[in-house]
Amino acid sequence: MFKEVQQKISRILFTKEKQRAFLEDVCALVEDGVPAPQAVNVIYKSSTGLVREAAHSILTAISQGKRLADGMVGWFPRPIVEIIRNGEEGGSLASTMLAAAQALSEQMSVATSIATHLSYPFVVFLIACGVAVFLKHYIFVSFASIKPISQWPDLGKNFIMLASFIEYWWWAVVIFVFILFFLIAEFLRNAVGETRKILDKIVPFSLYRNVVAARLMEILGLLISSGISFKDALLIIQRDSTRYMAWHIYMMQFRLSGGRENLADVLNTGLIGNDDIERLRAIAQSKSFELALIHLGNQAAKKNIQNLRRTSRICGGLLLALDAALAMFMIFSVYGVGIFIAQQ
Repeated sequence: MFKEVQQKISRILFTKEKQRAFLEDVCALVEDGVPAPQAVNVIYKSSTGLVREAAHSILTAISQGKRLADGMVGWFPRPIVEIIRNGEEGGSLASTMLAAAQALSEQMSVATSIATHLSYPFVVFLIACGVAVFLKHYIFVSFASIKPISQWPDLGKNFIMLASFIEYWWWAVVIFVFILFFLIAEFLRNAVGETRKILDKIVPFSLYRNVVAARLMEILGLLISSGISFKDALLIIQRDSTRYMAWHIYMMQFRLSGGRENLADVLNTGLIGNDDIERLRAIAQSKSFELALIHLGNQAAKKNIQNLRRTSRICGGLLLALDAALAMFMIFSVYGVGIFIAQQ
């Protein structure tokens, strides 16, 4: 029981960055002529931690007569595993691994772009909160020994209230923010229905919809290009998808079973933008449909990254403005109370 829990935790901690690096290492060795099992063995011997665990799991599966992809189940997303499985069967393992690594890289860049623009102002905000508590204990305590707080100007009283709130209730704020973000994330991943279609037209729902649509197009194109049928590709993506994506895939499957011949019409569930749907409709009957999906997915991902960067810059700017307001408030509070006491 404990070992199973430990394995699940390890697979959760095996992040997309580690997954991408693992695939790129195996791909480089395979391209140099090293057989895939031997390539994984090289990584196993030269690595530590989670990477070594993942390599060991794959080698165990191979020693049991299974394929490379079978050992990757649980360590990598299901669509990535199926892409690599078809690359093994079709003799194009290196190219499919490279495509899978690029897909993971695109997904990582979304989170990185947000963290980059929000980390600095957030750290400044934390420092400002710490300074507020410091001023309360080492500056305003001295003021209070000279003149009771009840006689201070409102600016000083408000500062003491704010600093005390930060000092004694910071944990409640952290819990509240965590719960708020958790609820928002759960809503974005799981809310479906006609109301969701309306919400998808406004931020942040529209940003999330665009990210999901780009990921769907790219992974779907990779699966189809590796030899998997359109119907089976939808099933593979649906297995490990969120309720929101699964809902759209269900509608696609319903349209497909209803005899829709143009695959663009099948994909037209409100997830993929109208412009991309029109492009796909024009080339749906050609042999390059899966390449168009990959291309549009890449284009959409790049556009999403730009939009997310712009949004994160705005949020970061607002947070910096809050930092500046807090700093000015502390300065004026110290100055105001100091002048008040000096005049008595």
